[in-house]
Amino acid sequence: MNRLFGLGIGLLALASISLTLPLHMQARENDERANLVQENRIFIHRPDEHGKLSDPEFVAFLASIDRDHLLEYVDRYNRTGMADLDSLSKCADFDAYAEYLRISKLEAVKKFEYVLLFTDSELEFKDRLLR
Repeated sequence: MNRLFGLGIGLLALASISLTLPLHMQARENDERANLVQENRIFIHRPDEHGKLSDPEFVAFLASIDRDHLLEYVDRYNRTGMADLDSLSKCADFDAYAEYLRISKLEAVKKFEYVLLFTDSELEFKDRLLR
């Protein structure tokens, strides 16, 4: 009887761990992505051989980023799981970013959203923004 009771408790504990662990991991992943955006000060530049900043369109884009609006977007995405490109397009001057990348504004917003939401490290984030 005691063994059966112990086995029942062990199975119950295992079941609760197997149910809560995926939820915990998903929450942790969302927190890490949000922290990446919060910690990233977005001081990205490509100096030329004389140490001056090149790509004025990219520099203008970086200077135009509204960090608070961007964090609100990420929080909303984490809560709802839905992308809102209109809202994201108001976070910065995507005309300058589109000019830098030589693509349409819509494609620039989509690219930025992908980089923002699906990049795991600050180094990768910066690298992907530049390409």
